[in-house]
Amino acid sequence: MEDVRIDQRTVSPFLQLSEDRRTLTFHAKKSKAWADGPERFDHWPNALATTSFQAGLHAWVVNVQNSGAYKVGVASGQLPRKGSGSDSRLGYNAFSWVFSRYDQEFRFSHDGQHEPLDLLRCPSQLGVLLDLQAQELLFYEPASGTVLHTHHASFPGPLFPVFAVADQTISIIH
Repeated sequence: MEDVRIDQRTVSPFLQLSEDRRTLTFHAKKSKAWADGPERFDHWPNALATTSFQAGLHAWVVNVQNSGAYKVGVASGQLPRKGSGSDSRLGYNAFSWVFSRYDQEFRFSHDGQHEPLDLLRCPSQLGVLLDLQAQELLFYEPASGTVLHTHHASFPGPLFPVFAVADQTISIIH
């Protein structure tokens, strides 16, 4: 398992980052806590991890049980950070691959293509497995080992773990 932490320079002003840089909490009111910079997402409630991966096998687990609206996945460093357009919205561009939940709807999104996922229950934890050699991104439920979705692509490296929260809070467990 990777020690994935969130890069505070990328955190949207709608999100609050915990001191250990593992928990993101959504706030509807924009925070003025951080100065805007080129790395920061200024509209969508997104954040990137500090670490990026160019080769090998990587895994991390996110606690999602408290949130009814989140996205978890990977993004290229080329992902635009500014504006309210689809180009900086996770899953709506060629630079991000995400598993998302909105209320009771689950889906996998990339480049504006949204594939509905028929889950039997809401996962309380979401595991992400990125195998760059096999060019595979896999989402699973750690408790049962159930694979929720697998996506094959020739990913442009390097890839960063990426997160978005629009309801309550999510935390990287490990």
